[in-house]
Amino acid sequence: MPAFDGEESVAPLVAELLPVLAALKRGFEVVVVDDGSTDGTFDEIRRLKGAVPELRAIRFRRNRGEGKIA
Repeated sequence: MPAFDGEESVAPLVAELLPVLAALKRGFEVVVVDDGSTDGTFDEIRRLKGAVPELRAIRFRRNRGEGKIA
């Protein structure tokens, strides 16, 4: 899931996604990519990681934009 300056939207999105994925009765992980946010997005992702073991985080130090590969 891409995130850019989404400090306030990351938690609600993850909260909405988790029950849907859990209902599939299969293993899953949610990967959130912070694309160079300038707000507290990555701090919020780290906070969520403590409560959501299926959450993984990737952080780009600068914004790479939509569709950028490595």
